[in-house]
Amino acid sequence: MLLLAVGAAGLNGIREEEPVRTMKDFPYKFPSEADKVYDEAREFRQASDTERFSRIFSLSESGRLLMAHSPKRDYATRWREQEEEEWRRIQRELFARYGD
Repeated sequence: MLLLAVGAAGLNGIREEEPVRTMKDFPYKFPSEADKVYDEAREFRQASDTERFSRIFSLSESGRLLMAHSPKRDYATRWREQEEEEWRRIQRELFARYGD
């Protein structure tokens, strides 16, 4: 496509317009979130049992540390205690009904 280019002194001549770049022309490619999750799951499945346990324990510990420093830790503690008591109640009920 040809455009007229007008400068400070008036008509300079004719020049070609630079092509419009689209995302498909973007030179960098980023992996999709689905690909990243798939790769992480594949790595986890290939890990040894000890490494799997270590990763799960580390994740759990990270969550515990986040909650320990959270401004909502009192609420979270009460909620966790209520959930735990609910499970205990359910277990007592099941053992009373079906236990020996």
